[in-house]
Amino acid sequence: MLFIFLNTLEITERRFEQAVECDLSTTACLQTLLPTDDESRDNWKVWIAFWNMTLTDTEFRQQQVAKTENTLRMIRGLLDRNSPSRSIDENDKDVEERRIFAVLVGIAIQAIHDPENWPVEQQKRVLESEFGSSTDTIC
Repeated sequence: MLFIFLNTLEITERRFEQAVECDLSTTACLQTLLPTDDESRDNWKVWIAFWNMTLTDTEFRQQQVAKTENTLRMIRGLLDRNSPSRSIDENDKDVEERRIFAVLVGIAIQAIHDPENWPVEQQKRVLESEFGSSTDTIC
């Protein structure tokens, strides 16, 4: 079960990294973390199903925390890429990357639990309202 959990996380990390390597916009890169296609919806369903395990199983919890920290680092790298010369306090960066992560998780959970009211276009609109619009597509 842990292998399945980690594999789905690694698939999403690769999609995000590919978007960053293709130099897509911040919004397009962040969109790779949302349940916008069959594969990513299935991954989110796996994560949600296993979240209960993170409360009762030490190894699951450690892996979840490690993967969350990795996602936060990926978001920070994206932010640093977009404004490398901007001098921002480390505490402010920490708050910003956690805010972005919270927005993404919130959108994703709503999209999984209420897909009729959170189709891909609605997810994109909410993401764009938070981070700006993008016409980029995933390469």
